[in-house]
Amino acid sequence: MNLFALSATVQGVIFKAIAKDGVSIIEFSFLRNVWIGGLAAMQMCCQKTNPFKGFPKHLIKDLVIRSLSGQITFALMNVAVTLLPMSTAMILFQMNPFWIATLACLMLGEKIRLIEVVGIFVCFGGVVMIALSKANEEDQ
Repeated sequence: MNLFALSATVQGVIFKAIAKDGVSIIEFSFLRNVWIGGLAAMQMCCQKTNPFKGFPKHLIKDLVIRSLSGQITFALMNVAVTLLPMSTAMILFQMNPFWIATLACLMLGEKIRLIEVVGIFVCFGGVVMIALSKANEEDQ
């Protein structure tokens, strides 16, 4: 999770820097997809695997929906990075587990245990404290 948070922050900083030079969100998203696709292709070549062989056909719809929702989320995150201070954008991004647990409960019928509810409220309280701190005010 820390590596994911670090990579999200680095991507946000890179996009904020190149957005000043006129790079659009669509161009950055496309370049990111090409980069990740190239890395995945190299990994599959090294492992001598075929991603299409043996993939369940009934899951193709789920794969497409997941891919599109991921792209929309990434594009919206980049919009947030350009419009908000970096600290505020990262605070919003780090609230993803809260939203994922809530949506999994509502849409998939997953049960949320008491310890998870407590964790969500503690984390949400931490996010509120960070958002209202003086460091955040100075960032603006």
